[in-house]
Amino acid sequence: MSTSIGILSADFDSFAPISFLFEQNGFRIININAQHVDLEVLIPNLPEILLLDLNLGNFDGIEICERIREKKNNI
Repeated sequence: MSTSIGILSADFDSFAPISFLFEQNGFRIININAQHVDLEVLIPNLPEILLLDLNLGNFDGIEICERIREKKNNI
């Protein structure tokens, strides 16, 4: 089974080259729409690697990391 990489972004076009490279090297890519992300669903189902866009509109990737870390410690 291949390692899964989640890409959380509001603009997947900017991650297309990176996604392509990872897929060509055997990784499974999961695109996560930042505008519709539900942390209550995402956190228990986190991929092995999560790439975050720093500028996500209403919040940023650092804030998402902090929320994930906070909630993950409470699970």
